[in-house]
Amino acid sequence: MLTLTLELTDEQAGTLAQEAARLHVTAQELAVQTLEEHFAGRKRTITEATGRIIAENAELYKRLA
Repeated sequence: MLTLTLELTDEQAGTLAQEAARLHVTAQELAVQTLEEHFAGRKRTITEATGRIIAENAELYKRLA
């Protein structure tokens, strides 16, 4: 497990605290959830792009095989 310390501006800290309170979670839980969603989104984007490239080049791959 990694312990991470973040330096946030007062505005960022306030926004994090307000959003965490609105969602009835701690600021730490919200930060972890936000990071997980960010990385999951990037993984989906990469997977979608790879699928699109493979589909676009399917005919070329057949000819090269």
